[in-house]
Amino acid sequence: MAFDSRVLVPLSLALASACMGPNPWLIDGNDETATVGESGDGDGDGDGDGDGDGEGDGDGEGDGDGEPGSCTDNTQNGDETAVDCGGSCGPCDDGEGCSEQSDCVSMVCVDDQCQAPTCTDNTQNGDELGVDCGGPSCGFCEFGQFELELDDYEGSAASNPQVSMFADGSFAVTYNGPMQARVRWFDELGDPLGPGVELSEAVQFVGNRKVPLVAGDGDEHPIHALLAGTDAMSMSTDLFLIHRTAASELHNVRVNQLSQLVNQGELTVDDSKVSISWTADDQVITRRYDYEVGGGAWIDIDPFEAETMPVDFEGAQPAMARNAAGVSVLAWSRCDENFSCDGSFAFVWPDVGQDRVHLRRYVDADTPKLPEVGDESPWPVVDTPRVTSIASIDGRAVVVWSAIVDGVAQIQGQVLSY
Repeated sequence: MAFDSRVLVPLSLALASACMGPNPWLIDGNDETATVGESGDGDGDGDGDGDGDGEGDGDGEGDGDGEPGSCTDNTQNGDETAVDCGGSCGPCDDGEGCSEQSDCVSMVCVDDQCQAPTCTDNTQNGDELGVDCGGPSCGFCEFGQFELELDDYEGSAASNPQVSMFADGSFAVTYNGPMQARVRWFDELGDPLGPGVELSEAVQFVGNRKVPLVAGDGDEHPIHALLAGTDAMSMSTDLFLIHRTAASELHNVRVNQLSQLVNQGELTVDDSKVSISWTADDQVITRRYDYEVGGGAWIDIDPFEAETMPVDFEGAQPAMARNAAGVSVLAWSRCDENFSCDGSFAFVWPDVGQDRVHLRRYVDADTPKLPEVGDESPWPVVDTPRVTSIASIDGRAVVVWSAIVDGVAQIQGQVLSY
């Protein structure tokens, strides 16, 4: 999936992505079922009184009541459906004989033969997390319910959602309306933990812009966000780093110099350090901040250009992410982009023509993770979907977007597992 630099800017406006890793809650699909009747004296321990579930009445014949002679004698006998499995013995492997679902490890018996687990057999088997979903081979499971309206604007439009997940699976969503940017917190299922709050009391939000955020650490679930707006010192739209919880605004600081006009930025967080990137004067600018230095201070006193050849190239649409190894990556639309990360990654994008929000995973830039499945989005048709955002942590993912509900743009989304 090589990206053409000529179309990268519109793609970056429409696509959202997240690194995906293994699910630590995967259920082991190879549970062993203990075999029965391995020895008896006729009542089940092998020496026999001839009732058929041991080895006979002394002449080894038994009374033929249909119970297996033994589940370890390398012979299909009794009620076994294959050699030493099925019936009263343990379940059979794929390809062996069966008469009912319970005769099979996969719990799928078709035409008297155990079948390998698939993502369309209407059974939770193999490494699946649920019926035909989750695990390494099937699509996402619906961990929470589809949410028709995540924002709490009453009667007015909400747009430009961005999402980030906390370590416990809960998450926060930023969104905005005509005059205000807000943030709201949700539990791991997608249920709101309270009303949305204005992102900053000191900074006046300007324009119809996304507000990127990163989930922080701590019991109060703080967030770090970049807000485009003005304050008492602003001569034009500036970019502000906002650190807050649902209860209060903890910190805010202007990111850019007063002489610059800033529209949008991106950020990553490593403990107390925040790396920030934005576009100014047709170049991608980077700067770092540390909350613990003197009550909050810039590590890089002056912003610097990320582009190594600014005379030859312009930069736009910076995007930042931090992987599990603690490495922050900055990408922008100078050239072709090859997206990769530890494990697979997911793209989510709006499709206005089909009234769909699509979701698909890849293992590298050109290889879909589940080519047979294709689009993994489980949600219904949505009306005029727009800006999308995705976040994931420890086997769960949350996807949000804006769409029209009763004639008004609202924030929608769903929590998934994989």
